[in-house]
Amino acid sequence: MASISDEQFRQVVEQTFKLLSFQYNIDLQPGSPLRLFLKSAINAIMCGEHDVFLSKVPDNKANGFYSRFLDTAIGKLYLSVPRDRNSIFCPEIIPNKYVRNDESFSNLLQSLIINGYSDSSLRNTLKALGLSYSQSDLDI
Repeated sequence: MASISDEQFRQVVEQTFKLLSFQYNIDLQPGSPLRLFLKSAINAIMCGEHDVFLSKVPDNKANGFYSRFLDTAIGKLYLSVPRDRNSIFCPEIIPNKYVRNDESFSNLLQSLIINGYSDSSLRNTLKALGLSYSQSDLDI
C-alpha cells in the first residue's frame, strides 16, 4: 500500500480545512460558535474525567479550577481545568501542563512555512487567529 509524505498530508489537511471553512462559512474569530463549542466540549470532557478520577481516589476532593490557554489550529482556547486538593489530577484530553499548543497548531505552523509564507504573512495569519509563536516554534 502506498503512503503519502508528511508534506502531502499537511497540504491535504490545509486544503480540506480551507474548503470546509468556506463551504460552511465557519467563523474562526474569538467568540465564534465553533470555537465556543470546542472550548465547551473540552471543558466538559475534563470535568467528566475529573469526576471519574475523584471517584477512584476517595481521600481526595475537588478544589476548583485553574485557567489555561491552548493554541490550536482554529485559534487560542481559554480553558478551565479542574483541580484536586492533592494536585495529582492531569486531564488526558489536553497536552501536559507546560505545553501550550496541540499537534494541530504545530501542523498549521509547518504548513504555513512549507507553503512559503513570509514572516510578516505568518504573523498576520496567526494574529488573525489569535495565536502567537516564538522563533523556536519556527525552527522546525
